[in-house]
Amino acid sequence: ARIPVYSFYNASGMKQLKQEFNARAASFEMLTMALNQDTNGDSRVVVVMDANNARLSGDFYEEFEPRKYKDYSGKELAQFNHNFHRVKAAMRNLRFELKEGENDYSFVYQNLEKEAENPGKQFRTYIHDDHCFFRGLPDLTAEFIWDFVSEENGYGKRTNEENLSGLTGLPDHAGILVTF
Repeated sequence: ARIPVYSFYNASGMKQLKQEFNARAASFEMLTMALNQDTNGDSRVVVVMDANNARLSGDFYEEFEPRKYKDYSGKELAQFNHNFHRVKAAMRNLRFELKEGENDYSFVYQNLEKEAENPGKQFRTYIHDDHCFFRGLPDLTAEFIWDFVSEENGYGKRTNEENLSGLTGLPDHAGILVTF
């Protein structure tokens, strides 16, 4: 059987963070419009995306709460219009299920300055930036894979527990292995 696989990747390259997240939201909206064209909601579809939706504000399982995407003064965070909770809700509205767990992560933000100032302490945030959504495939499994992070592949002594950005030409997010 033929199963469509949609891929969403966003790399806008914009300098202003708020503009960048708004551009990501617009790209994501184009994807959801294309998925919405599928009038047969029972069809089998897989969507794998590098959503770059930033850190999670709030609980993994809860719904989008605007107040959790605002700073202490009430100003919206850059990712207010494009965040994990909005992505998850939009896909659920299209009858897609998320295939990842609370402890799965695909990117690590690491504050190296704070770690240097505080030897022995880690200042890291494990981020749900990449996702696998599916519809009509109850036996689908998806797992985040990091086995490409090795010394022989050019990562030196780094591991998937560290920020891998800045290594020219090398992936800094986990891969997603989908099996059905």
